[in-house]
Amino acid sequence: MKITEITTVKQQITTKIRLAAYCRVSSDSADQLHSFAVQIRYYSEYTAKHPEYELVDIYADEGLTGTEMKKRDELNRLIRDCKKGLIDRIIVKSVSRFARNTEELLVTLRMLTDLRVSVYFEEQGIDSSKLNFCEYFTRRLAALCFRHIRKASAGFRIPICFYMLSFASLRPIF
Repeated sequence: MKITEITTVKQQITTKIRLAAYCRVSSDSADQLHSFAVQIRYYSEYTAKHPEYELVDIYADEGLTGTEMKKRDELNRLIRDCKKGLIDRIIVKSVSRFARNTEELLVTLRMLTDLRVSVYFEEQGIDSSKLNFCEYFTRRLAALCFRHIRKASAGFRIPICFYMLSFASLRPIF
């Protein structure tokens, strides 16, 4: 009697990370529009060079300020797509391209973290999946404040970092 050995073939399933890129320029000037085009081209080429990623879309707000997220249609579309589970990771040139309002930035990053979507800020080298936001921003704020304390004690003006952001207003922390 002939015995045939049956073996299973293990398939290596590689799931690509669903990547979204976010770009923003704050004015319609020629320099800004050129920067905008460069950002879009860069992210298109970026995914071609990184096979672990599958580009979902490039979300791009043109000629809009970064201080109010509600006015940025593409950022809001990006967040809706994250809530639908279509995106695993967002890549952005810098924190200032994503938000210029600290409260909105932190609220959005926490919400994205809860959705298991990481954000990578290229210029700062910040990857939201690898840090504890509360600790990170507390350390950064403390470092800024201590640097300014030394300047203040040398006769310089007291900076805004001595004020703590609350939801209703700014109030002194000491």
